[in-house]
Amino acid sequence: MNLDDLQSLMNLVSVKNVKYADIRYEHVFTTSISIKRTRNNRTEAIIIPSTTKGISTRILVENSWGFSHTSLTDKKDIEKSIQESIKIAKATSKYKKEKIELSDAKRVQGKYALNVKKEFSNIPINEKIELLRKTTELAFETSKNVIKVEIDYEDNVKRKLLVSTDGVKAEMQRSEYTIRIKTIAKEDEKITETIKRIGGVGGWEKITFKELEEKTIEGAKEAENLLKAKKKPPSGKTTVILSPQIAGTLIHEALGHAMEGDIVAAGFSILANKINSKVGSELVTIVDDPTIEAYGLYWFDDDGTPAQKTILVEKGILKTFMHNRETAWKLKAQPTSNSYAVSYEYLPIVRQTNIMLMPGDWTLEEMIEDIKSGLLIGSSSGGTAATSIGTFQFGFQYAHLIKNGEIKEVTKGSSIAGSMFDALKNVDALGKKVEIIPGACGKDGQYMNQGRIMPYVRLKEILIGG
Repeated sequence: MNLDDLQSLMNLVSVKNVKYADIRYEHVFTTSISIKRTRNNRTEAIIIPSTTKGISTRILVENSWGFSHTSLTDKKDIEKSIQESIKIAKATSKYKKEKIELSDAKRVQGKYALNVKKEFSNIPINEKIELLRKTTELAFETSKNVIKVEIDYEDNVKRKLLVSTDGVKAEMQRSEYTIRIKTIAKEDEKITETIKRIGGVGGWEKITFKELEEKTIEGAKEAENLLKAKKKPPSGKTTVILSPQIAGTLIHEALGHAMEGDIVAAGFSILANKINSKVGSELVTIVDDPTIEAYGLYWFDDDGTPAQKTILVEKGILKTFMHNRETAWKLKAQPTSNSYAVSYEYLPIVRQTNIMLMPGDWTLEEMIEDIKSGLLIGSSSGGTAATSIGTFQFGFQYAHLIKNGEIKEVTKGSSIAGSMFDALKNVDALGKKVEIIPGACGKDGQYMNQGRIMPYVRLKEILIGG
């Protein structure tokens, strides 16, 4: 399938009352490897290569979308699928009262691809397995209490083609990888576990043993420290330093979703009608940027809008929301290239790409030295955020007590909770360096990888254990 093939199919949607249509083709090759290894060297390995490909059609008739997809690429099957989407749009348009229009946007044309030196498909499976097996040994060498290590690896190469009735004709190919390292430790009857995640875009050359080594040792040490943790941190309000990982969870979940145009347009965001209002301290500048080489990288979104950096919050002031062409029209804004579907089987929705909290000018040591009593908080263990009322509660696996500017003992996990506005307005220090965190998010049944680019973040008056 090529762009000319896809363009020729557009003749099938030239029917009365069609405002807009696009056709999307995707071909994805994936390799998944799962390795489980115990201290006594019992090892299990599962390898699953897979290929998926398909085509979808999205059609806007009057005020209703029609959508269909097929994994069959025979011309007759594709034509049938296209006609099905037209029928759906026409049938449902009778009942749709709310007007749907698409804001004007630049239209992308051309071919785009990552500069990959070593394609995943050219690397022997045995080489991948050996790297992962070698990695598991590090955990057992780091701590005598580690009893099991599980590594889940996945790489994929996706080729996507998009054409539309208003001039989009573009193709891109990108590769990404994910490595999840789960470490389980035991002492007496107490069992702890940690999870470390590595991932990004690019080819095999991006996966280094050094990074695997660092994350594996880090996970093993954390599991060991959790075995030693005897008590939870004190409850109540205190000053905390968030690691980049949990800072990414907070910004993505508590604020990021509330800035997605479809959630705002539906009336489920506390940020509605707050453009140009203060939502955080002057230190807080947040951008969404699919041009950064992290999980959220792409050259155009699924509306065919060229990828662009969007300043969402600038020095504490809310500047705009993330939009596709439909929500941009509804909210009288400009499209921000945030329309995305996790695969050809789904309708595009408004998604975060690479969400970034811009760094400050503090070192971690300086942030710690300035605290009389507080916590340095480690990895997130999940949580919830209510975008309509602006509250959040996130768990963490462990923390370090800070007393008189020094790191003290490790504690068990607990939670942080509060108002999104209060938390962001209480940011009083940001680290100089950022880390690219491989995050993941589920929305409307679509689970996808997303980048979070975060420094260490210091917050005053955050509720612990609430």
